[in-house]
Order: sequence, then structure tokens, then C-alpha cells
Amino acid sequence: TASGAIHTTTLPLEVYQGLTRRNRGDLRVFDASGKPVPHALRTLNKDRTVRADAHRLPLFPLRSDKPTDPTENLTMIIKRSDAGDVLSVTAAESKSVPTDQQRVVGLVADASALTHPIEALQFRLESTEESFVLPIQIDVSDDLGDWRRIQSIRPLVQLQYDQQRIQQLRVDVPPIKEPFLRISWGHRALPTNIIEIQAELQAGRISAQPQSVQIPGTPDPEHAHRVSYDLSSSAMRVDRISVVIPEKNTLMQGTLSTSQKAQGPFQEVHSGTFFHVMHEGAEVRSPPVSVSRSNGKRYWQLEVDSKTGALTQPLPSLHMAYFPDQLLFLAKGQGPYTLAYGSYRAKPAEFPVKEILAALPTDARDALPISNATLGPQAVRAGPSARIAPP
Repeated sequence: TASGAIHTTTLPLEVYQGLTRRNRGDLRVFDASGKPVPHALRTLNKDRTVRADAHRLPLFPLRSDKPTDPTENLTMIIKRSDAGDVLSVTAAESKSVPTDQQRVVGLVADASALTHPIEALQFRLESTEESFVLPIQIDVSDDLGDWRRIQSIRPLVQLQYDQQRIQQLRVDVPPIKEPFLRISWGHRALPTNIIEIQAELQAGRISAQPQSVQIPGTPDPEHAHRVSYDLSSSAMRVDRISVVIPEKNTLMQGTLSTSQKAQGPFQEVHSGTFFHVMHEGAEVRSPPVSVSRSNGKRYWQLEVDSKTGALTQPLPSLHMAYFPDQLLFLAKGQGPYTLAYGSYRAKPAEFPVKEILAALPTDARDALPISNATLGPQAVRAGPSARIAPP
């Protein structure tokens, strides 16, 4: 299930282990009527820049009757909820002056709920035919007590000429991390009311997150120095491999090899020393081995040299780290949709990613989530025999 023009999800481990083809060509997406839906796959092995949504800031007007810059030495009274949220902000000086003798001299904006720095403020004003250039000051604070002024702020502008209107109501700011902002305009009067201020947030950086699976070893009955490993499929593109030695203070010289077939031939991937030792009370293990993601082989072997001796239980396992693939498919037809895989008869039907993303405007592509679809329980249709091509 999902919502939106393009649905996304990451492939879980059981899908990789059930695919029959190295290129994932037997993967399909069907709508509720059984019709195929266009889909694409992309590997999430690169950091992503994600633009955050704009947020409307809660505003608290400051009123004063001072003829000069009212924010200078202005004392504020803050009322908070039991949870610490700001409920109201008022100028102490305004308490003794009737409201009709005061004017709005500034606004306090509460940005404490934001999770990314502010990079711009978008002002929305009450409609007016008046032309104006309004210089503003922006101060920021961590506690509503001490304020720091941000320099070089562009004015708010509206110019009317010959039935044409020019507006400049977006103000770029250096990254603001403080939870409170104070916007003021000195001794000037507002040409019209400020209805809303939207905070545009700095784009966030999401690091690529590898996933992993631990594959147990199987002893080779014909070779006491060799252990075999089966990934169940060649569809998983392994990025790094760690040889996990269960016994402490063990060191072995060995070779990792891989093949597309259980009977070989096997090709060497790495030869070196693997270890698991205790040093000053801390466990130290051999570092992971980087492998080419284009390898795409199902079967692996670890063979140790004669100095290590015969391998006995408990056997070393392989910790396989890989970057998951993101499935993208169009919201075509009626849901729920079915993700099908594991048939040797299926022919490749994957679209290029750029063709799937062409359904979205550029900014929406950048904001596309890693996953907006929820996978349901797995159901077996044809069984394991569907994965095996006839001889």
C-alpha cells in the first residue's frame, strides 16, 4: 500500500534471496487486476541531498509606543506552557500603555520545532496597492534574552507601476540554528500587516546506509581447510565482506573466492590474514574486505592454508554488507500492488530510472522518500521449482 504518483520501497533480504537472476530481471510489480506496472530499480549507495519542506512559524507581535527603535532595550515577558512551549510574548512597556496608543514594532517567531537550519524567510503580507521598500532587522536568540543581529538583510519590497507589480518578499539568511527570531523595522510604520512567515530550511544530507546479512559456513567434506557459503541468489550486490571468526585469539591466513555455480570454477577475490584477538580487554577483528559490486556471485569459499590447520566447529561465517536497492513504480491501476519475483520464465521488464522519474517535477524528484509503500506478508505461489530452469 502507498500514496502518490510514484511509490517507493527498499527491497528486503527475502526478495534478494528469492530472485533468480543476477540483473533482477524476474522482478515484477502488478496492480490489483494482475496487470504489470512500470517499475525501476536504483541502488542507494550514494549520499542523498533532501530539501526539507517550508514551515510556518508561530508569530508573536510586539507592541510599543516608543518613537525610536523599539527593539533597543525592549524587555519582553514570555509565557510558557508546562512543556516549555512559548504561549505568548509581550513587551513589558506595553502593559502600562493603552492598546490604541501602541503600534506593532516587531514580531517574535518561534522556530524551536524545526529540525534543520533556516536558509530563507518567505513573508506573506496583507494585500495593499501601496508601493514600499521596508528595511528589516532580524535578530536571533537561544533564550529570548540575549539577541544577536544578522547583518546584510535585504528589505521587503513592493513596487506598483502602470498596473505592474514587483515583489521581493523572500529574504535569504545565513543558516539560522537558534530557536527564536525577532523581526523588526525600526521606527517605521508597517505599510500593511504581515500575515505569515514561512521558514525555508536548509537541505539535509542523508548518508547511504548499508544493510548486512550473516551467512553461516558449511564444511567441505572433501577439503578440511575449506568452508562454503551460499547467498541463495546472485541478485545481492555485496560491497564489503567480513570473515567472522567465533573463537577468540585466532589468526588464520586464507583466501576468499567466489563463483556463479556451486561446483565452480571459483575466482579469488581476496587473500590475507583474518583474526579475532583480545587486546587489553578489547576484541579486535580483521577489517572488512571491499569487493566489486559488479561481482554478483552466489557462491563463496574460504580456504585457509596448512599452517592454520583444519577448520572445525564453530566455523567462521561471512558478514556481507550491501547497499539496498530502491524499487520505484508508478501508481498505475488500482492497488493493492503485488511485488512478484523468483521465476526463471520471467523476462526483464525494468524501465530506466529517469523514465519513471519523468512523471514528477524536478523538485518532487529530490523530495522522493526512500520508502512510502508498506510491504505486506510474503506469500508463496509456484514454490521453489519456479526458480529452477529445466535442463
